Amino acid sequence: MGTAGLALTTGHGLCLALECTAEQVGLPATPSLSRSIRKLAEQRDEQAPTRANQLAMPRADVERIQATLTRLWPVDRPLLDGLNRVARQLGHRRDTEPPSAVLADLGGYLDILIELLSRSQSSDHARDLRQIAAFVAQPGATEVRQLDELLGYQRRG
Repeated sequence: MGTAGLALTTGHGLCLALECTAEQVGLPATPSLSRSIRKLAEQRDEQAPTRANQLAMPRADVERIQATLTRLWPVDRPLLDGLNRVARQLGHRRDTEPPSAVLADLGGYLDILIELLSRSQSSDHARDLRQIAAFVAQPGATEVRQLDELLGYQRRG
């Protein structure tokens, strides 16, 4: 995938994960991007009509992420703490909800983390970002159980 394709995919993911418009994350509001984001959001909503466990991101965390992404700032400790909180919420959802209900949020959030990792960060903050990204990217308990069943493993109690 070319750089333009990666930027477009990341833009879609950022907008879906943060539930905001392209302009709010510093992307040009082209008709095709707006249409694609709208279509992906509709598909996500159709796949998960009841989103009782939807991310409960405090407004301050959303604003901090948006400002960091828009202004190309390095991450700071409060942002890392907020990113970690959201990662833990997603990890819980990943382990308790069907994959189709959480996959779009996991992918969009991972796009945010990858975007932040692509920028210059202090070594401690880069390490923390990598740990958060690894946690978000790991398979959930549901997938592990499905894999165990597929391979014929049975847990003994």
